[in-house]
Amino acid sequence: MVSETLQSQTKNVCVIGAGPSGLVAARELRKEGHRVVLLEQNHDVGGQWLYESNVEGEDPLGKKPFLKVHSSIYESLRLTSPREIMGFTDFPFLVKKGRDMRRFPSHTELLMYLRDFCEHFGLGEMIRFNTRVDYVGMLDYGVCSNDLKWVVRSEDKKSEKTVEEVFDAVVVATGHYSQPRLPSIQGKSNSDTLDLYLTIGYTYNFSIHLFHARELNRLCIYLIVHSKIEHNYLFLYI
Repeated sequence: MVSETLQSQTKNVCVIGAGPSGLVAARELRKEGHRVVLLEQNHDVGGQWLYESNVEGEDPLGKKPFLKVHSSIYESLRLTSPREIMGFTDFPFLVKKGRDMRRFPSHTELLMYLRDFCEHFGLGEMIRFNTRVDYVGMLDYGVCSNDLKWVVRSEDKKSEKTVEEVFDAVVVATGHYSQPRLPSIQGKSNSDTLDLYLTIGYTYNFSIHLFHARELNRLCIYLIVHSKIEHNYLFLYI
């Protein structure tokens, strides 16, 4: 009788995003006895911590609706919080021999920690990689119903096959750092460059270049290129 009751409470749940929040949400939901599917548009877990160095073909300001590069981190980034508070309570972010043993390690070390977490709790079997979610919405019954369900439409990025599935619940763990929040600057057009005149005692002519944080490694190149030009340059990172 008890097992029948628990079975009736079991839900089919879709978790979108295999970053830290998505992984731990999937783990906890499965622990509670639910059937979980985790959809991840990238080829690996990590979310923002899955660094991608090849940003050449990406929109510098990330204005396109679908981005090839989803992480905002840059190559030399290190954690600004100590590892003691970056891990989950039942799976501490411990120092491991042969890896980055610093208290404030690199982003690569945190990604490896998330992979360790995924492997330790056997989460890989529920993850569908290279799967982008295009739509989430309530199932239209045509009449009012207390049995609320959700339609999730996803696309396999390799085969381009589209699938629609129905779930009892959806967890959206996609974060909010892939699409940058662009500042509203007077005189800015659709390009990533604008001219700004600033008067503080003297009048300064600034040529402003806007960068997404993931392109921070390009800063040195711009400084070299523009160092011989008679302008002042101001770099804004979003």
